[in-house]
Amino acid sequence: GHVRDISGSGALLAMDSELETLDEPPEEGRYIDMDIEDVSYLGGQVVRHLDDGFAVRFDMDDDECRNLADEIISQQLSMSE
Repeated sequence: GHVRDISGSGALLAMDSELETLDEPPEEGRYIDMDIEDVSYLGGQVVRHLDDGFAVRFDMDDDECRNLADEIISQQLSMSE
């Protein structure tokens, strides 16, 4: 799959049928590990399903969430230059 949206507290992951090895998204409440390219290796909990993917809340404290948000913003700014 791929990341459709990301913030300091979670991510929305889209399921790519041609690339995905999962038949369906992980069940809600399940903890998963993710390697998000250009961001980090993160753990989180599946909090809801969507038609074409699922949302994950990262398993981090407030300081870690703020640091991740800062990193994401910094990467977006460097990509726009």
